Amino acid sequence: MVHVFASDSGFASESELLAFVATRYTEDGDALPSAFAEETGLRHCEPGCIESIFSETRLPVWELLKGFSCDDAWIGKVRSADLFKAAICAFAPNHPSCPEQSSLTYLGAYAFDTGATHGDDT
Repeated sequence: MVHVFASDSGFASESELLAFVATRYTEDGDALPSAFAEETGLRHCEPGCIESIFSETRLPVWELLKGFSCDDAWIGKVRSADLFKAAICAFAPNHPSCPEQSSLTYLGAYAFDTGATHGDDT
């Protein structure tokens, strides 16, 4: 499962986007949820399963999402004619409890099968 978010003007640079999704820390080293996690209601966030991309120009969503994990298994399900400069994908086990409350455009949740097999097929 992947939850897809996009923005057409919310970030001026890649560093702004990365700061939005990055876990923050107190002076004592305690982890604080990212702004993205707070907005979308991510609890027990797995940062390694959140990917983002920034573009200097607005692109069709399918072009912006190329290169995300397992993109060929789910990218064709995303429907939007809008152009975006940034995208964030939250892959399982991350599960936003309120994705529609994000300041980003929530493009939906998409189940996909990677086609991986288990065991020895020989």
